[in-house]
Amino acid sequence: MCQHDTKQHQHLTASEKTTSTSRRKRLWDLSRDTHCPVVGVCIPLSVLRRLVSKVLGGIPQADDYEIHVGAIAECGHRNRMSETLQEDLDRRYALTIKRFRAAKTAEALTQLWLDAIYQGDVAGAFWAGLTHPMCDTGLQEGMCRDMHMLQHQAGATVRADIVRFNALLEENAVLGREMGRHQDRHARLMKEKTSEVDKLQQQIVQLRAENIGKDSVIAYLTNDLQQLREAVPELESRQKLQQKINQMQHRQQELEQQLRD
Repeated sequence: MCQHDTKQHQHLTASEKTTSTSRRKRLWDLSRDTHCPVVGVCIPLSVLRRLVSKVLGGIPQADDYEIHVGAIAECGHRNRMSETLQEDLDRRYALTIKRFRAAKTAEALTQLWLDAIYQGDVAGAFWAGLTHPMCDTGLQEGMCRDMHMLQHQAGATVRADIVRFNALLEENAVLGREMGRHQDRHARLMKEKTSEVDKLQQQIVQLRAENIGKDSVIAYLTNDLQQLREAVPELESRQKLQQKINQMQHRQQELEQQLRD
């Protein structure tokens, strides 16, 4: 940033040590050299286009540069356009104008301007300083030089920001593609897991059905056995007796075999 120190500005405004008129300058009172930076820096382009449309009574069929140049051309004398711009600037920067009003000398005004440069808030200070009663030709030229260099540095900063922004866009695109791949993989895995869960649920249903069938068969067989026992009360005793007879016959066969040996 090109910053003139207080002494440099004091040198430019040495003739300003005597009190000037207390009336603030109007836009058309300023040097034509100031109109371009005032319109370009102090009035947002969208606002300028709206103000021009208001004065002309319709939307101008012109690009931004033509709007800018046309507005500057009207600032050299008092007319509806310059008065409209004056009103907007005074309203937009009313607080800064009020703060600058406290400067009673050129030195104090210069310091306010330098403070604004340091703080990076120059639009309102530029307008309030140029229209201040204590701003003479020397200080005006110094402020315009400062603003000229600030615009250069702002342009360099914007270009650097654009480079960084484009780099971030590319990085974001890479991350977006990578995220897309992860999302596709996740969706594929979810589909596979969902299919596995469906199969397991089908197997569970099938096993439950089979168990229910087995339980039914067991219940039926148990019931048949009970009915059979009830139909033949001596069945269990006969079965035990038959087992005893079978055991005795087996023992007899073993003894006969031993005797033959």
